[in-house]
Amino acid sequence: MNRVAKFIAIFLVIGLIVKLLPILAFIALILAIFYAVFRKNLKIALLTCLASFLFFAASNTLSNHKQATSSSSQEMLLESSQTSSDKEAKSSSSKTNYKREGTGKENEAKPQLTNVSSNQSQGHSSSKTDSKPIISEETAQTQENGTLAFTKQKQLLLKPLDELGRASLAHIQLQNSHEPDIKRDQRIDYNPVGWKNFNFYYLDGSKKAWLMNRGHLVGYQFSGLDEIPENLVPMTAWLNTGNYSGMDSSNTDSMLFYENQLDNWLANHPNYWLDYQVRAIYEGDDLWPKQIELQYVGLDESGKLQPIQLNTPKETTDTYGVTRVILDNISPNATIDYTKGVAKGTVESAEVQERARQAQAEQAASQQVPSDSSTQTATDTGVLANPETDDPIVYVTGGGKSEVYWYSTANMPHNTNLNNLVQMPRSQAEALGKRHSLSE
Repeated sequence: MNRVAKFIAIFLVIGLIVKLLPILAFIALILAIFYAVFRKNLKIALLTCLASFLFFAASNTLSNHKQATSSSSQEMLLESSQTSSDKEAKSSSSKTNYKREGTGKENEAKPQLTNVSSNQSQGHSSSKTDSKPIISEETAQTQENGTLAFTKQKQLLLKPLDELGRASLAHIQLQNSHEPDIKRDQRIDYNPVGWKNFNFYYLDGSKKAWLMNRGHLVGYQFSGLDEIPENLVPMTAWLNTGNYSGMDSSNTDSMLFYENQLDNWLANHPNYWLDYQVRAIYEGDDLWPKQIELQYVGLDESGKLQPIQLNTPKETTDTYGVTRVILDNISPNATIDYTKGVAKGTVESAEVQERARQAQAEQAASQQVPSDSSTQTATDTGVLANPETDDPIVYVTGGGKSEVYWYSTANMPHNTNLNNLVQMPRSQAEALGKRHSLSE
């Protein structure tokens, strides 16, 4: 028993020393400095310095060994996870076989039909690293009523960029279960053709906001696609999100209102389908679209059209039950040159607006005319009189403290502060001891 106790004690001491190696190394270093500087004993100083070095080396060796063991364990777990993920991906891809978009001229001339795979519909949608969505070789089958042919699968049609590099049309057919469940990255790095931005004042001029957005034709909440050039056009924030800054989903001039309402419709009809098309309307070679046209209709489980009415004055419904809305690519605080892709702000800063209001008030005060002309009488000087006392109204400067009064602001010195004028009947001015003005 004594021998076992000794072994246990030795192991405990060794373990304690291992734990205390950094501290022992630090203590040895202090002793080396002490003996070298204060005791002038270089031999002991060198020995304690060597001991400090050995303690530090042993401590680092043990630390690196632990890190290597931990890293190896993490790599094994990661490989196991990746192997499992690869197996799931292979299993999923064996069910459906999709090909990427071709590069031939025939593909440039025709709209392409995007069949979103089951992984995408479960939320694994295109990210910033995706240059193009997965596109099949099939061409889009569009019905006479303007909807995509009903296939009971999620479909996304993206029309190729035109000769000017502009996106023009996106068309999707989906169920509520096909919507992505991964939150999108709000930052978009791709610049659509003609992209420029402008920081303008809005409303009372106390704040500025960026005028333009890189706007999706079919919103991310439906498509799961973020930086696809064929789905991005320059839109005003007012058109895209319904406000100068931030969002206003109640603004029926914005795409956000219709997207949210259609999203709610899908959520309330989980077994139905939404056919939704968005078209950018350009005039000639304009860089920015002047308008955006929305087209939407529901489909039941058999593909029969189910009209969707959102009760806005912008909606029109055709004989098939398909609803269309045209929204203007404008903003109340700017005028836009769509051909050049430039804009000019129409709202001045708060300071400029305040100065303008003051100038208007001064001008109105100098041109003030009583509303009831039948009760007005004039003095010999042509100054309007008080209709009850035949007492003309006069102006007193200095907030009513000046010793003179004036019949007209036009006769006052040019440096008179019009903001400190006080109007009162002449009799009142004289009763207060004011001298008569030379302007009489």
